[in-house]
Amino acid sequence: MLRHCLVVFLAIVAVSCADDGMFSECPFSTSITQVCEGGESGAALSCVVESHPRCPEDICLSWKGSESVCTRTCDPANDSCPGGSSCQTFSAVESKYFCVEDSRL
Repeated sequence: MLRHCLVVFLAIVAVSCADDGMFSECPFSTSITQVCEGGESGAALSCVVESHPRCPEDICLSWKGSESVCTRTCDPANDSCPGGSSCQTFSAVESKYFCVEDSRL
């Protein structure tokens, strides 16, 4: 019985640690979505909302037209992004860098 409880406990801990909200969906408002779609040019733009209520670290990012997801800032010199993602330049002028899933690059 104790062994069964331990296995269940470890499974719950593993799931809760893996689901920290990183890269979870965070929908943009209609006005932000329209701007991110590139208007008449149709270009796929990268857009960020730095105070999104659904994101644990407040940052919601759409990378080059992809679905918007929660992310966090990063330092390209010390890439601290989770596995399967990398630190990408959003604005070199403003020194803004965010973790982006490799599947979205």
